[in-house]
Amino acid sequence: MSENHSEKLRAGTVLKLKMLFIYSAYIFMDLLFSIAAIFLFAVLFPFKKLRFKVISGLLKFTVKSFFLGFVPKMKIYKFEFDKSDFARVSGGNIYIANHVSWLDPLFLLSLVPGAGIVLKSKYARRSIALLVKIFDFVPIGDSGVVSTSEAFSRSKKILEEGKNLIIFPEGKRSYSGRLGDYKKLAFKLSKETGAPVVCAGFYYRKIIYGKAGNSFYPPENNLIKLEIFGVLNPGDYKDAQAMAFAAYQKTFRGLAELSRNAQEKKS
Repeated sequence: MSENHSEKLRAGTVLKLKMLFIYSAYIFMDLLFSIAAIFLFAVLFPFKKLRFKVISGLLKFTVKSFFLGFVPKMKIYKFEFDKSDFARVSGGNIYIANHVSWLDPLFLLSLVPGAGIVLKSKYARRSIALLVKIFDFVPIGDSGVVSTSEAFSRSKKILEEGKNLIIFPEGKRSYSGRLGDYKKLAFKLSKETGAPVVCAGFYYRKIIYGKAGNSFYPPENNLIKLEIFGVLNPGDYKDAQAMAFAAYQKTFRGLAELSRNAQEKKS
């Protein structure tokens, strides 16, 4: 009994030290990236398209190396996705996904090329903003019509420039992990610009960095999966509401199957 207790204490101490190392590495990476991005922004300031391409590529490489390379090697989680889903991605698409963790936007930014992203304004006060604020970061607050209108205009411009756009239609992280109601911003943009909506979903065996609970020391050997459930073309739907409903149903069913398959594989 005492031996088991001692082993648990040792394992807990090792995990805490490992996480402190990871957080230190993240801060160092964030600092290096910020310095490099600001330098490139200044040097390439007259060349807007080239500037975006170069710094966006740097963002993708940095985030992908850390969250899809370094952290999984530390055995905090295993991240699974189908590489073919992102191998030949064209521009001008809207990527939507369920939102359970603040890792979600980082995973998508690391995989979707040339992507802008719509996130809540409060992220501008957090370290995640250092990775996206200098790019096509579209803040959206809780102040109602004006905030949504501004976000719509900026998002529309991103799509018209042939870039991809990442949106989380729930508008916030889910407390329970269950899929929340979809807001219509992504689907109004799709109807107005003709941009296809790519429906994706995240599965977490154990939710980390979610809205409920303390994830500062997440459990080891977690499993996170990202899957594309399908693409919706705006011409197939009469309005944004109908499109939002179809996207919700597709994502809901996809998440249920993803969870079921993951549980069967575990057993």
